[in-house]
Order: sequence, then C-alpha cells, then structure tokens
Amino acid sequence: MNLESLTIDAARSAVQERRTTALALAEAYYARIQKEDGQIGAFLTVSKERALEQADRMDRMAAEGKTLPSLGGVPVGIKDVMSTRGVRTTAGSKILEKYIPPFDCTAVARLEAGTTVLGAGGEHRVD
Repeated sequence: MNLESLTIDAARSAVQERRTTALALAEAYYARIQKEDGQIGAFLTVSKERALEQADRMDRMAAEGKTLPSLGGVPVGIKDVMSTRGVRTTAGSKILEKYIPPFDCTAVARLEAGTTVLGAGGEHRVD
C-alpha cells in the first residue's frame, strides 16, 4: 500500500474490508517515522505500544464484522499539547520535559475511540 497517496477514506475502507490491517498501517508509518523523522522533526514522542494496542482493537472489530468508527484504523499524529495518559506530553517546553499526564484530554479520548494515535509532535524539540 502506497502511504504517499493513501487517503483517510482509503485507509479506513482497507481495514474495514480486511485488505490490510490497522496493525500493518501503523507499522508502516512507524517505519517511515524511524527513517525520516530525524530530518523532519515532526514527532517529539511516539507511543508505539499504545498505538499497536489500538490498531489491534480495530482489527478485531473488522474481523468480527463490526462497522469501524469513521476514522477506524487510521493512523494519526497529535500535537504535543494534548494530554495523553502515560505518554510524555511536553508542549515543547523544557519545564514540562518529564511530564507524563495521568489522564487523556477529551480530544485524545475521542480520537482513540477509533484511530491509531502514533505519537505527538510540535514545532519545537525539548533537548
């Protein structure tokens, strides 16, 4: 599957119709992040274990014939200002460089109901 031209609708449909899996999509994006993000700097934190659990949940739904949510199985990245339980959330700030929130903000909770959140990024790196 060509990630360059993959639309949200095509990704969701491919997972729903079992032409691919949410897990395969997430792994493909993580491979791309590992290969290219050193130059791009889009991600401050990746949450691979959590994302793969979400992907597995979407794959189980598809395998059971359940209708996926509107963004079901679609890999997404979020801004590093959105509190994500158990995942370092810095807002690109030195003062928050070790902050790990005990809760998900509403937007993350709603996204995780159907997407695969790969990680968080922002405009600045915490070094």
